[in-house]
Amino acid sequence: MMKAIINIAKYFITWIKQFRIHRQFDLDYSFAKSLLNKMELPELTKDEISDITAYWGRKGIIFPDYTWFQLFYGITQIHSPLFIPQPIAYAVIQKGNNQEMIPGWDDKNIYEILIPTVVFPNTYCHYIHNVYYDKDWNIIDTKSKGLNNIAEIIIKCCRKDNSFILKRTSNTGCGRGVRKFVFKDKADIIDILQSLPSNEDYIIQESIRQHSMLAKFNKSSVNILRVLTYRCEENIEVLSVSFRFGIDGQYTDVAFKDGQEIVNVVGVDIEKGIFKNKLFDTNGEKPYTLPDGVNGEKIPGLEKVIEMAKSGHKRLFHFNFVGWDFTIDEFEQPICIEYNIKSPGVMLYQFANGPLAGALTDKFLEALSDKQVRRQIPRHFRCS
Repeated sequence: MMKAIINIAKYFITWIKQFRIHRQFDLDYSFAKSLLNKMELPELTKDEISDITAYWGRKGIIFPDYTWFQLFYGITQIHSPLFIPQPIAYAVIQKGNNQEMIPGWDDKNIYEILIPTVVFPNTYCHYIHNVYYDKDWNIIDTKSKGLNNIAEIIIKCCRKDNSFILKRTSNTGCGRGVRKFVFKDKADIIDILQSLPSNEDYIIQESIRQHSMLAKFNKSSVNILRVLTYRCEENIEVLSVSFRFGIDGQYTDVAFKDGQEIVNVVGVDIEKGIFKNKLFDTNGEKPYTLPDGVNGEKIPGLEKVIEMAKSGHKRLFHFNFVGWDFTIDEFEQPICIEYNIKSPGVMLYQFANGPLAGALTDKFLEALSDKQVRRQIPRHFRCS
């Protein structure tokens, strides 16, 4: 009897998960349709529709209409059936990235331990399960001296601008959980720390001084290079590199204003090592001119960023698809702000750089033949 009850419970849990996934799939589709309705983009030709139908039919996917491809083709001027709609990419990524392992590996407090080949921002201290540790993982005494020791460490290590960055270490994204503090003295730091919730882990790090070229896009935010890497059998491949920058007055590259997400994405030509001259946001392409001194200039440290992302991915053994966020400091040193292994977005980066996996698309989509993956795709998007 108990076994039957457990099996029924498991069935309903699986059903609820699938319902949520299917719901999100349909929401992404509805968002694409609403975006298309705002834009004047050309209809697809019969030959283009035939190519899309033939290619995706071989993958077991059928589209009620060609909304996503009309967006991709019209916005990018690249006419290729290899573009991958966000929810389909998400289903494939979930299969390739071990979901059960994500909580243990997606913790900013232990990034340096997990991936020692990658450079992360200098750490002042860690806060884990109500215990403070210094950068070398020695426990900091807060029982006898309260938070004085923490404040002294921050004052000793921080730059002359008297600032530090505090980040929640898990369940973050799009700049959420990242705050920059500027303090006057030790008492000011103690007040800041006392105001934090004791039940959340966080890490305290130095404020990054980004390279002057990156700062030209927006000075107040730490602007990043989003590198998408893919484990293809024994190799780590770089699928694309894009650049994201923030808005005036905000510290993070993705901002929220009046409840709306603001993200600015510029493509990067990896072969030439330069910025592309088009800007994209969640509404597609928008008018933009690259800042003075940027157009056609080599991006400092780009090659190092790519090599560091590839070497880092080799150590993320449980994950086939990773979205890396790197910045470049004033000395042209790549610094990894974070990596994304749960559900890295792909739509904007395809607007900026073309089809997600390019020549590796067939390999990337092999997961669509897996029954578990197919269950995540609503029936009206499947051939069978």
